[in-house]
Amino acid sequence: MIETFGVTHLNLRVADMARSLRFYREVFGCQEVLREGDEFVIIATPGTKDAISLDADPTSPGKPGDMGGITHVGWRIKRGADLPEALRLVAAAGGKVVRQGEGDGRIYAYVTDPDGYKIELFDE
Repeated sequence: MIETFGVTHLNLRVADMARSLRFYREVFGCQEVLREGDEFVIIATPGTKDAISLDADPTSPGKPGDMGGITHVGWRIKRGADLPEALRLVAAAGGKVVRQGEGDGRIYAYVTDPDGYKIELFDE
């Protein structure tokens, strides 16, 4: 077994850096923590150690929105969070609401970001 600190980041190929930054800032409050030109930016959720690297380099492998076998990325929201308001923010920032519901005593919704990456929002 390799000892780790857990998953550190997710790298997303994006079509439009400004659009992606706007989405993740407005919906999740992500802040820029590192930038390498206009084609590579690392963002993080305030108060956490998670990170997402956004890659707009047209020579990078893959295409924006291609999940490559991953079905979605989950974001845990605080219990009692206003899910309707979260879904409004997603739509206002260029994302789309795919589905929402309740089950096992929790609320959830599936949305997409502007590139089509599927995100599950759920409370715990």
